Amino acid sequence: MVSICSLIPKLNFGPDFRYYRRGMFNSAESTNREGLNYASLTKSTDFSWTLDNLIYYNRTIGKHDFGFTFLQTATKYEYEANNMSGEGIPLESSLWNAFKSLSSLKSWESSLTEKQLLSYMARMNYTYKGRYMLTASVRRDGASQLADGHKWATFPSVALGWRIDQEEFLKEISWISQLKLRLGYGVTGNSAITPYQTKGGISSLYYPFGPNPTQGYIAYENEAGITNTLANQNLGWEKTAQWNIGVDFNFFNGRINGIVDVYTSKTTDLLMAQSIPTLTGYARTYANVGKTKNFGYDLTFNFVPVRTKDFEWNIGVNAAYSRNEIVSLANGKEDDPANGWFIGESTNSIYTYESAGLWKEEDRADMEKFNANGHDFQIGMARPVDQNGDYKIDANNDRTIVGHYDPRWTLGLNTNFTYKGWDLGIQLYGRMGFKYYDSSVWVGGRYNVRDYDYYNENNKNAAHPKPIYDEGGKDAYYNETYLKNGSYLKIRNISLGYTFPNRLLTHTGLSALRMYAQIKNPGYIFSGCKTLDLDTYSNTYNSGFTFGLNLSF
Repeated sequence: MVSICSLIPKLNFGPDFRYYRRGMFNSAESTNREGLNYASLTKSTDFSWTLDNLIYYNRTIGKHDFGFTFLQTATKYEYEANNMSGEGIPLESSLWNAFKSLSSLKSWESSLTEKQLLSYMARMNYTYKGRYMLTASVRRDGASQLADGHKWATFPSVALGWRIDQEEFLKEISWISQLKLRLGYGVTGNSAITPYQTKGGISSLYYPFGPNPTQGYIAYENEAGITNTLANQNLGWEKTAQWNIGVDFNFFNGRINGIVDVYTSKTTDLLMAQSIPTLTGYARTYANVGKTKNFGYDLTFNFVPVRTKDFEWNIGVNAAYSRNEIVSLANGKEDDPANGWFIGESTNSIYTYESAGLWKEEDRADMEKFNANGHDFQIGMARPVDQNGDYKIDANNDRTIVGHYDPRWTLGLNTNFTYKGWDLGIQLYGRMGFKYYDSSVWVGGRYNVRDYDYYNENNKNAAHPKPIYDEGGKDAYYNETYLKNGSYLKIRNISLGYTFPNRLLTHTGLSALRMYAQIKNPGYIFSGCKTLDLDTYSNTYNSGFTFGLNLSF
């Protein structure tokens, strides 16, 4: 029996440092300076690092292969910012470097954000005869931004693999190059919240104490621009336990290959911002609010329909389906309309009034019944659906779930053609089964001049309510008409290249030369949105051309 072993230590360190400095000076003669020179100075540093200590131990005993990995990792993030501004700078040549000469500053602020993560992990890989595989691991993580007593959590996982193609009953089937079955279970954690959410905010206040006022601190008062957040000293890890089963296959020497994964998961103690009654003195808090479950599958297929001496055509397709559902909330089995959370529905459900289009002339009789109950609807305004049929629109009885923001499907397609030295590649990407708000249709949101289909006396079959922006938002339900189907399929990239044959590079000193041209984001195959790029949720659609050379010496 042969025994082989190896012990390999490894150390990884990755720092990341960023420095930002911005000075601004406005002369006394600038617009709205009121005869005073103005200057401001902002500085910030962003520093993070990760340190990994690793030990690998491998041993082979006959047909048994063992691999052990031990990891200790530490991560720290620190962001520090300072800014100040002042008026009355004596000399323009001083710019933002003369704040000391001022009797007082116009504004000043400093901030510091820190967080750390400390982790330990042990993993074992075991293989028998190259066909039966077991992987087991345990990880323990501590996150500084969670509450005392809840910073640490343990996350186990186990996975099994079976190379079916190595079994005797399949070895004689020549067209099966690989066939592997996988089964896995694991628990992962999420601590991705802003630091100090367990502490809450404070503001200073002066109290009369003796002959002089004394400074003290209290929870944030209602101040403009500040959202009051209630401290949560029980905030802990969000945990997700997931089962998955998968198949890896490769047929006909790579002409057909792919991966199929099906998974189901349950997440407990979700970390989410939660609205709370304002009578508490706060508007919201971060909390571990409940449980969700998720089901999905990932499919990846690669085909080579044509392969000859000079020509090859490859197709790659991937598709992912995912649906999450709220199982329970912190308050038990009750729905939470204030946060848009409902048992049995998606965490990102859209809870609002359902749109019935616009009020039209033929709807006048019904419209008058609503107006008799205190509404002020007009022809051309948005018409919400009266869910309970009482000719009143109110939040308690007429709001409903009209969709969700999360895509059900994510799709990708890559196809490549090669002929001798030429290559052509096309990449498509899409998401299906979700809705979005087209805010650009809002009268105050027209950043680019577009021709919108608004209602007016000459356009009574319009898609959008009549523009009454200067009436103080009188149409309270116009938002619902801007909710649209977000499904799309876009062309992300088209590339064309040529690789020069080696015989042409003999006397050039090059070992390889390829020239190429790319078109980025040339357009959509289809989209329900004409005003936003739903891939990036931007109102600008960035297309571009790239020309380049790849050289190897």
